[in-house]
Amino acid sequence: MTMLSGRMHWLTVGLALLVSAQGLTTKQLLAQPPTMMPPGGAMQSGIFMPDAPMSMSFPGPAPGEFVSGSPLGPYTEGGGDAQRWFDFYAGTIGLARTSNFGGFQTGLRDPVTGVFARSQVVSTDGISGPVMLRTDQLSLDRVRYGLELIAALQTGPGSNVEARYFGLNNWNTSYTASTVARGTPDLFSIFSNYGNMPPNGFDDTDMSFTHTISYNSELHNGEVNYRRRWISPFRSIQGSWLMGIRYFDLDERFGFSAVGSNNNTFLFDQLRYFDYDTVTRNELTGFQTGGDVWINICPGVLIGVESKAGIFGNHAEVESQVVSNSIPGASEFIQDGRTAYLGELVASIVYRLNYSWSAKVSYNLLYIDNLALAGENMNTRDFGNALGGGNFTANRFPIIDVDGEALYQGFSIGGEYVF
Repeated sequence: MTMLSGRMHWLTVGLALLVSAQGLTTKQLLAQPPTMMPPGGAMQSGIFMPDAPMSMSFPGPAPGEFVSGSPLGPYTEGGGDAQRWFDFYAGTIGLARTSNFGGFQTGLRDPVTGVFARSQVVSTDGISGPVMLRTDQLSLDRVRYGLELIAALQTGPGSNVEARYFGLNNWNTSYTASTVARGTPDLFSIFSNYGNMPPNGFDDTDMSFTHTISYNSELHNGEVNYRRRWISPFRSIQGSWLMGIRYFDLDERFGFSAVGSNNNTFLFDQLRYFDYDTVTRNELTGFQTGGDVWINICPGVLIGVESKAGIFGNHAEVESQVVSNSIPGASEFIQDGRTAYLGELVASIVYRLNYSWSAKVSYNLLYIDNLALAGENMNTRDFGNALGGGNFTANRFPIIDVDGEALYQGFSIGGEYVF
């Protein structure tokens, strides 16, 4: 019994020490709150509590979900398979004319084929001398900026009607050749076959101090399309097909002017002059089809390509106006109807900023065939039919050439909005 009592004594002492140690530890934990608390819970009396009974779920991204680590990162709540959609787009579009003029018809006719020769040479230094002016010296490839607007109206599941406008791009360029510095009026023009028909040219256009060519152009595009969207089994790849009507308007003016003196000196109070403008207008209306394909690179970032093409009726007009010393005012007008072709390619990247706004940057390619271009419709023929003294006559035959083509390239940038 003595041995048992001793053992019970020491067992009682050990239990007391163990209880004291646990109490000390508990007091330390209650006195010092934890430095980190898991999301989705709360601390009550120093003890972590879940959001709801029997629940240990915490808010945050699902496993594997893309989360931006930067405030500039894309908006990702739509996920990696969000359907491509916007209600309204507005931005600027910059285009450059990367195709030059073709040659205009001269008065030189092939005796066998009867075809009039074409040329880009407008004037020379001296009779049939070195070339001073060419139509391809005009800088058509400068980027000119305009406006682009798109509005989409949903008409059913996966389908909508889109209205689009872009235009107001305006090109204005000129090039001048001059012999004023050396004091000799030696510029001869295509109108006299560079001083050969008639010999020494015409008073108004030849033996001039300056020759100038100029070009102005503006385009407008309007279209309404029905679009039907689809999603591939991969879900990150989607697209649409479309069909609709389109109106495209291209207006151009090509000008030639000459300045000389009645006695071929620098007595500029006796100027002789020649101003000739060729104005063309192309109105294309027709049906087009096309489609686009988009890939979700990651949630909030898409890249895509869209193409459209169609056959159009082109109502083309050419008007020529002449004002000079010999002709106080004369004009010509001719029009023609021709089938034209238009194709467009747009490659884009869309970066979603938040629920409503996305930024869009695109490369644009636009090609139109069978146009009446101003530079190619400058009518230099039949000016050889001159009156006495080398004066021009307005009695000549107008021409129209609707075989031109134009290629535009550039970039657009803007914002898409979702209501």
